[in-house]
Amino acid sequence: MPRYSGRRGRVFIQIGIAYAVLLFAALAWSMARGDGPLPTPAGVSFMRHLAGAAMGLAAGLVVVTGDWLSVRLFTWARRLEEEFTKILGPLSAGQVIFLAVTSSVAEEAFFRGAMQPTLGLTLTALVFGLAHLGPTRIYLPWTLMAIGMGFLLGWLYTWTSTLLAPIACHLAINTINLARIALSARGSPAPDS
Repeated sequence: MPRYSGRRGRVFIQIGIAYAVLLFAALAWSMARGDGPLPTPAGVSFMRHLAGAAMGLAAGLVVVTGDWLSVRLFTWARRLEEEFTKILGPLSAGQVIFLAVTSSVAEEAFFRGAMQPTLGLTLTALVFGLAHLGPTRIYLPWTLMAIGMGFLLGWLYTWTSTLLAPIACHLAINTINLARIALSARGSPAPDS
């Protein structure tokens, strides 16, 4: 369980609230459209959901491998990872899981489950990327990668007809990358508590 004390603890509570609001907005949007809580085409079997989750996990592992190689090969990727390490600091295992699960479920419910059926894949992928704008130019590659990920996650959702595919992909990417950043930050000074 993540620690929720001090300034850092308040930030985690605010993140949890923000993702809860995003999830509620996704559910409200889907229901207002008449799709029920989250859109799932009729007749999607348990096996299709399971296959979608496996496909999403496999796609996530491919993306993480690309991320890892980028950090080793490109200066911009190393700088980006260093920035995230400074911002996030040393995360506990519980904090990594909390951030990975809440962001993956809420963002996929909102962008793929609610927005994509209304606005289509292209516009949703662009909005998803723009939602990942950073405070400086160092984060521009992250925004561009998020646009690409928006297309991949949207395609996974369209092709499998289950939100489990993009959720599994997003969850694998966030969990592994956050864990890698947390390990990298262990030797760094902790941010203000």
